[in-house]
Amino acid sequence: MKNISYCMFFSLIAVFGCSFQNNNEVKDNGIWVQLEDGQSIDGYTRSGNLIYGGYLDSIVYYAPMSDVDVQTFKVCKGSGYAKDSKRVYYPLRITCVDGKNYGGCYFEKYVVQKARPETFKYLKDGYAIDRNQLFYKGEKIKYKNSIIKDLLEEK
Repeated sequence: MKNISYCMFFSLIAVFGCSFQNNNEVKDNGIWVQLEDGQSIDGYTRSGNLIYGGYLDSIVYYAPMSDVDVQTFKVCKGSGYAKDSKRVYYPLRITCVDGKNYGGCYFEKYVVQKARPETFKYLKDGYAIDRNQLFYKGEKIKYKNSIIKDLLEEK
């Protein structure tokens, strides 16, 4: 009976002992800011109640990002990430247009799939975490505590 108890104890330690399942112990290193009307940060631009994603060389017309909650929308400065109450965003695919009198690039694909904005934190160097998922430059990657540990230990 004692052997079974020890096995269960060490199994629980192996599963839960070093896990970041609850990311409360992981610090958000991002500087999250709301956009004012007419303001642009890292390719995200607010115009009235619309958010646009992209970079303009001159006048070019492109559609705003769809279904963004402008009132809760925040950009994580210098990371490429943004979030609102419903989604997390990252410029996953950028399309560029180069015309005679205009040009620019816009975010064609930008929703980070399955990311939870309420627990989403920026770590650094393109890495981010939500409650139990790890992301690199907007793409979900295999969750490894060693990656998080290395990022947290780097100076």
